[in-house]
Amino acid sequence: MDSEEKLKNFLKKIPKADIHVHLDGSIRVNTLIEIAKLRGIKIPSYKEEDLLTTVFKKQYNDLVDYLQGFKYTTAIMQTTADIERVSYEFCVDSYEDGVHFVEPRFAPQQHINANLNIEQVMVAVDNGMRKAKTEYNMKPSVSDGSEPPYDYGIIACALRFLPPGISPYFDNFLKCHEYCEPSRISALASNELIQAMAKIRDKYNLPIVALDLAGAEYGYHAMEHVEAFQYALSKYFNRTIHAGESDGPQSIYQAITKCHAERIGHGYHLLDYIDLIDPGIPDPHTYVENLLKFMEKQQITVEVCLTSNLQTHPGLQSLKKHPCRQMLRHNLPIAFCTDNRMISRTTCSEELYKAIVEFNLSMEEVKACVFNGLKAGFFPCSNREKKDFLERCNNYYDKIAKEYGF
Repeated sequence: MDSEEKLKNFLKKIPKADIHVHLDGSIRVNTLIEIAKLRGIKIPSYKEEDLLTTVFKKQYNDLVDYLQGFKYTTAIMQTTADIERVSYEFCVDSYEDGVHFVEPRFAPQQHINANLNIEQVMVAVDNGMRKAKTEYNMKPSVSDGSEPPYDYGIIACALRFLPPGISPYFDNFLKCHEYCEPSRISALASNELIQAMAKIRDKYNLPIVALDLAGAEYGYHAMEHVEAFQYALSKYFNRTIHAGESDGPQSIYQAITKCHAERIGHGYHLLDYIDLIDPGIPDPHTYVENLLKFMEKQQITVEVCLTSNLQTHPGLQSLKKHPCRQMLRHNLPIAFCTDNRMISRTTCSEELYKAIVEFNLSMEEVKACVFNGLKAGFFPCSNREKKDFLERCNNYYDKIAKEYGF
């Protein structure tokens, strides 16, 4: 076994968390094709190789182009059976990559239709994931304590922008609010979502752990969703927000200070003080430095998605130009995540491998980043149970590291 293969095997076996991953962006391609054929859903091609070259590509023009594939993935998640299948397979694929805690996020309102309400959507996701969790945790190596268990939380995504045609539910929502400003309509939808999540969580005892804000970021401010995130806080939900993915530091500032975000999704433009042209920010460099200090002090984890960033920022060209290394120099807790296993065609272990190669991470930094993700997870359990889980992960990590000489 050469050194590269040895490292990749090590990274696959160590216990990891994927805390920024979209359920509807992580569907098996063959499953998408099978369901599309079964339900009579039109997709660009029913051949896997064609979809991987024309829709789910290696490179995209920008974030908006990257998001186009979701109209096909969400289209095949419109029945309880299909949602359960996708959720179950997602968990299987994750723990085969050594992921022991996962927090899939998705926009439940995109799956509401004439035959499916939002309660059924959430129960279906949980049913699929719970089945996989039960199977995994019945393994002898988990039962005897030698391997960490598998667990999950579910994150509901509110959307920054609601274009016509995004889903039947949203089309009806737009029609019912045709005289509202677009930003107000999306804010109302966010409020409806989080209030539904609170009732469904409590009614069915589901592990719905957090509210997220996703979608096209530039021009659609997090501040417009303050009311929904305030409600989330009042109902003891955690908060994570896509910010700094296609907008600058001020977007991250809004997410943290206005919407109480505990984690930041992507944060790619966190350090871009040179692009701050707001007249209300007289000293952009100091603005960014203060933001970095606050995030470090509050231990606000940045959910870094290297492959996704490379795909949606054509000007990036090489990960060596990614700001991740600078984030680490500022002592920010970094967690490497997949974003979309299928659309980005990656895994957690592959993201870690890229980070090691591109940023020359030490093994101490690798372990720190792995446990940043595990610690930052919004576990649907008590702190004592989380502490026990982390301890088992730590023991297992050290065991694997010893086996591989790391």
